[in-house]
Amino acid sequence: MNIILEYYQIYLLSYRVFSITPLPKKWKYKEKFEKSRRELSMTRRIGLPGWGNGNGEEEEEENGNGDSELDDEELLDELEELEEHRIVFLSEELDSEETEGVVASLLYLSFQSPADIFLFINCPGGSVTNGLSIINTMDMIKPDVQTICVGNAISMGSLILAAGARGKRRAFPHARIMTHQPWANKLKAKTGILAVEHNHMDTFRKDVTEIYKAKTGLCSYDVQKLLQKDCYMTPQTAKKNQIIDDIGAPPELDGVFARGV
Repeated sequence: MNIILEYYQIYLLSYRVFSITPLPKKWKYKEKFEKSRRELSMTRRIGLPGWGNGNGEEEEEENGNGDSELDDEELLDELEELEEHRIVFLSEELDSEETEGVVASLLYLSFQSPADIFLFINCPGGSVTNGLSIINTMDMIKPDVQTICVGNAISMGSLILAAGARGKRRAFPHARIMTHQPWANKLKAKTGILAVEHNHMDTFRKDVTEIYKAKTGLCSYDVQKLLQKDCYMTPQTAKKNQIIDDIGAPPELDGVFARGV
C-alpha cells in the first residue's frame, strides 16, 4: 500500500512539473500575468460588455488555428514594456499580496538601475503597516520614486503619494486624494483588548502624522487639521497642501504619453 501511495505522489509531482505551461522568468510579472488572465476570465464569465453573450455564459473567440484570441505572449510583452519604462502599479487595497508585489517590484527595479521609478497609484487605502512597508522601501532604495495618482489616493494611498521624491509627486487632473488618520475598529474589539488596541493605534497615528509632516513640510497644526476627519481634495488642493508638486504626467514619460494631460 505504501508503495502505491509513493508512486501516486510521484505521479502528481511529475504532472505538476511537466503539464503546467512555464511562466515568465521574473516572478513579480508572473503574478501580474496570472492575475490579468484571471480577471479577463472572470470578465468573460459574468458577461460584461465586450465579453461573452451577456447572459453570463462564456464565449471563446478562436483564430484559424483554434487558439484563443487572448495572446498570452502579447500580454507578457506589455508587462515587460512597463518594466522597461520602470513603471509600477499600486491599484488595489493594501493587503499583504498587493504590498508584497509593489515592494518586490521596487526592489527589483532598484537592482537594475539607479534611474527613477514611476509608481502609479489608484488605491482605496488599506493596512497601515502594509502602507508603511512600501514607504520605508521607497525611502531606503537608491532610485527616486516618482508617485503619480491616476485615480484615487485614499487614506494610506495618499500618504504613499506624498512619500514620493520631492518635486516628483503628481496627480492626473481628475484624480482625487483623501487624507485621514488611522482608526481602530472599536466595534470588533473585545473589552479585554480594547485598551491595547488603542495604544497600538496611537502609535500608528503618531507615525502617520510625523510622516505627513516630513513629506509635506506642513506644521503640526496643519497636519492635524488634514487628519482630524476625512478630507477630500482635488489635485489643486493637494498641491496647495504640498501632498503633490504638479498636475499631469511625468515629463520623463513623454514617449508613453503622446500629449500632456
